[in-house]
Amino acid sequence: GDFAVLVQKEFQPSRIVALDHSRSSLAYARNVAAEFDIKGIEYTYGDASEMLLEENQFDLVTCRHSLQVFNKPELILRELFRICKPGGRVYITNEKNSHCLGEPRADSIQWTYNEVAKLWAHFQMDIELGPKSKRYLIEAGLEDIRVESFMVTNHDGDPQDFADVIAAWE
Repeated sequence: GDFAVLVQKEFQPSRIVALDHSRSSLAYARNVAAEFDIKGIEYTYGDASEMLLEENQFDLVTCRHSLQVFNKPELILRELFRICKPGGRVYITNEKNSHCLGEPRADSIQWTYNEVAKLWAHFQMDIELGPKSKRYLIEAGLEDIRVESFMVTNHDGDPQDFADVIAAWE
């Protein structure tokens, strides 16, 4: 819900829909919006691979940190493009979890990400989807594709701040 709140606050679009398959995540997002007195966001429970939204509706469609947790990301991409207006933009962020670094226990953090990747593979989910996203976008028929990579780390900040972020996700 943080991204929807930021977009609503900064740009006040005529319509903003935040969709999630987790009712508890939607409740959390509503609470975040209420804390910042942000109104006008439609929080919708649903399946990203079969959205109950009309096609060609949105100028901007985002998918943040989600493709890697579904076993058929191409279905979600199809839906993202379906609901985006012609000439609109689809903005996707994925992680390459093997590049997520943290201190003071970098080795144990990396071991955890590696073990999670193995577990997710068992369920046909690809925690390392990030670098492969461009291939999926090309296969979906897109032409103007831009990919940026960056490292997620807490090396330049207070380790407690990083720990607080992780705790907030729980």
